[in-house]
Amino acid sequence: MSEFYLSLLLHFYQPPWQYRNVLEKIINECYDPLIEYFQRFKPSLTVNVNYSLIEVLERKGFDDIARRFIESIKNLDVTNSAAYHIIIPLVLALTNGEAIVRDQIELNRSYLEKYGIKPKGFFPPEMAIDEKTISVASSDWIIADSVSYDAVNDGTIPYNYVGIFNIPIFFRSRHWSNELTLEMPKRRDYDIREYTERLFKGISKWFNENNGYIILAFDGETLGHHVPQYRNFLEQFFNELERLKIKIVPVSRLLEIFPQRKIEIISKASWSTSLDDIKVGKYYPLWLDTQNEIHRRWYEILRQLAEVYPFLDEDQKKRVQREMNSCIPWHSSHGNNSFFDEWIKGIEKLNQEIFHNLVKV
Repeated sequence: MSEFYLSLLLHFYQPPWQYRNVLEKIINECYDPLIEYFQRFKPSLTVNVNYSLIEVLERKGFDDIARRFIESIKNLDVTNSAAYHIIIPLVLALTNGEAIVRDQIELNRSYLEKYGIKPKGFFPPEMAIDEKTISVASSDWIIADSVSYDAVNDGTIPYNYVGIFNIPIFFRSRHWSNELTLEMPKRRDYDIREYTERLFKGISKWFNENNGYIILAFDGETLGHHVPQYRNFLEQFFNELERLKIKIVPVSRLLEIFPQRKIEIISKASWSTSLDDIKVGKYYPLWLDTQNEIHRRWYEILRQLAEVYPFLDEDQKKRVQREMNSCIPWHSSHGNNSFFDEWIKGIEKLNQEIFHNLVKV
């Protein structure tokens, strides 16, 4: 009889400037219930908790939540990432970009190891990926969205083997991840049992009597915050998976279960990039669309900050890293440019300090 495996990856992040009242709402609706669940059940899932989230919780006075969050994931499969949620391929393309990316990866790794967590695998923010990202990630595996495979390969994403592209690369199922987090809420459909039944039928047909695996990945804040009806999602979902005899394993465990096979090519993309975007060369459309003036201005400022990066002290480097987070162009892509105006004020102050210190040197 065929064996079906499912891995769930939850990505947790908040920008360095997040408002305290928003954090408090997310804590009450999402983080608190999940922390309790993680502590009680130690579920077989994978999480990514960016350093930026822990730092902003501590800075806004939620030290206890930050400590409990870290403690609750110690027994889970935890990935590394870029500390301040940068779009790695876009930063790598800048002068000194590789140094910035490596510093962010090391900062994220060191904060996890400080709490006794040895990260496994790598979650590129927004699943924004290209060939150089895979190299710089310097990890035992990396995850990307299925569109990175689908755009340049025939057939579906690997399901009965682990793809190798310099290192093992996993692909999340965009269809089944987005069905749960985007499409069902649009329809006001929150029936987890029915969703799991559809998932089971879908992968049964897909795997065609072979052993196989599927990976779901999405923002952890979906559970209880973005979708209030999903507050108890994990317990319900895992019960349904067990009922259908779908085995639940963290992503890292798949390396031990399935053989490996080389993949020749992948596409630059993110988990928000469509096949049509790729056809016209818009690989990261929510962060660098040349038709969006805010995107162009944002990226030009990143270019200027990257050029002076080697000449900064450690505190200034960390502040530059914070300012490179992905949220400003993302909000602009959704019609909100007010965050850019606030961001510019902080950039002007930072530039004055950088210039003052460079002149002193």
